Amino acid sequence: MNRSISNSDTGTAISMLRRYVGGSWPIVLSKGLLGTQALVNQSRWRGKRGEQAAFIRRLALFPALYLQLKPRLGTEQALVALRQLMVTIGVREVNGTLQSLSDPPTDPMNRLLAYLEVAARESPNKFFPAAIVEQTADRLHYQITGCFVHEFFTEIGMPELTSLFCDIDEESYPSAFPELHFHRDGDMAHTIGRGHPVCDFVLDRKSAGD
Repeated sequence: MNRSISNSDTGTAISMLRRYVGGSWPIVLSKGLLGTQALVNQSRWRGKRGEQAAFIRRLALFPALYLQLKPRLGTEQALVALRQLMVTIGVREVNGTLQSLSDPPTDPMNRLLAYLEVAARESPNKFFPAAIVEQTADRLHYQITGCFVHEFFTEIGMPELTSLFCDIDEESYPSAFPELHFHRDGDMAHTIGRGHPVCDFVLDRKSAGD
């Protein structure tokens, strides 16, 4: 069994599976959990240890469940179900990091910067190389210049799943920072998972009328 997958992740997966496959959820979940290691073994992460490798083993639950859902639901509906699972878990992770701030700033831009500092130190964000493009009192624009999640999904033959990982940002940032407008420099396709060279993250302070 994959020990990198938390009880919380499993519980969220059960809720999703009950909705989409009903009483078949124990079979789908068991096969998915058992299939995670085989997927990791198809990638450069086979036999690797460490925090990043553990995250990959946790991440493998998503493609493993996708393989179980596709023949039951069809590709389109399987992606819908998987998106729900990934976004739910991802948003929970972001909110957990935000809530861990000991003294969060009241100013939303400063709160964002404090969040990113902690995330870069204590979450998988540390494994994504990043560069700041523009930083002012009212705007932060940074780019992720490499995505090991996309590399893993590509190695196991499912690069289309990376876009669902991108969706986590598009759901979590507006929820966590409602005073800021999140976009990807004018084009939501500006992510590595959607074919762009980098992932753009732009957060602008909203004006009073927004």
